[in-house]
Amino acid sequence: MALPEKAASAAEPKYIYRPWITLPDGTKIWAKKYGKRAFRIPVADNDNDS
Repeated sequence: MALPEKAASAAEPKYIYRPWITLPDGTKIWAKKYGKRAFRIPVADNDNDS
């Protein structure tokens, strides 16, 4: 008997991690300056399997 696969929930966001972020004015902010190793950035899931 096979177990059902866990479907990815739309409410479950995906993230990427970057050591810096760039502001709209072009200023680069480093996570290290804020005591972090990286910034967690949510990204949209573009899987359109329909």
